[in-house]
Amino acid sequence: MYKYYSSYESEDFLFNHAVKDEAHDYPLHSHDVCELLFLKKGNVSYMVEGRVYQLAKNCLVISRPSETHSVKFHGPTVYERYNILFDEKKLASDIYHRPPSNIDLINFDGNELVCSLFNKISYYSENFEGDTLKTLLFHLTEEILYNVLLSSKDFEQSSICTLNPIINQALKYINENITNPLSIDAICEELYITKS
Repeated sequence: MYKYYSSYESEDFLFNHAVKDEAHDYPLHSHDVCELLFLKKGNVSYMVEGRVYQLAKNCLVISRPSETHSVKFHGPTVYERYNILFDEKKLASDIYHRPPSNIDLINFDGNELVCSLFNKISYYSENFEGDTLKTLLFHLTEEILYNVLLSSKDFEQSSICTLNPIINQALKYINENITNPLSIDAICEELYITKS
């Protein structure tokens, strides 16, 4: 179960800062709003639309509306993250559309400004409420997105591992049968493909 340090929820904005002690993968799913996940601790990978990222401390992952995404845990680990879901149409500026749409992940390790923005969101959600809090949260989310825009010039395509459906199926089969002896022939037979 999650331990929530702070949270806020309205019809067009959700925020929570949570810690989880036991690993529990999140299957593929999507939202009709944008999601920002900011990792503080944990050995997890994040998949969005078939692109897989191994997350590190202070990585921010963006899932856009209707994009399928999931979280996979690797071994027993404490998982701490900030999570924001918001309706991008409710932002006061056009910043949501300004960063390149092919950016799903930005590593903000060493960027104390961005780390402090998530701490501010947590602090404000504990000390304000109602429309005042909602306004603050939307403005801080915009500021995070402005930092995504600033960091997009440093975006490296090499941090992405794109998986096609056959590779996804093969990895799933291997993971489900990790304790059984496997061969390439057995995997190919299971997936109805040739070795080539």
